[in-house]
Amino acid sequence: MRKVFSNFNIIGLITIIAIAASTVAFKPTSGTYAFFYDDDGAAGDNPPSWHNTPPPAYLGLKCDSNPNFICSGNFPYFPQNESNGVNDNPTPTMVYYGNYK
Repeated sequence: MRKVFSNFNIIGLITIIAIAASTVAFKPTSGTYAFFYDDDGAAGDNPPSWHNTPPPAYLGLKCDSNPNFICSGNFPYFPQNESNGVNDNPTPTMVYYGNYK
């Protein structure tokens, strides 16, 4: 009986280690992915702002290239300002530089 119990402990320990390792290996990227665009189009009253979803297709916006501005990126926290300037925001990873137009 002691031998069976000992084998069960080893199998249980291996299972726990495997679950813990997979949890660490597949941890999602930390931070918040944000997009800076005008959600009511150029003719609307709202200025561009940060969003947690990409621009809807019906707006027809594309990110033009400009190294001084951020179209979207993975930030350590959601941007709180009203600018998408590189120097005005926390440093993102997985970033697309430019302006949605």
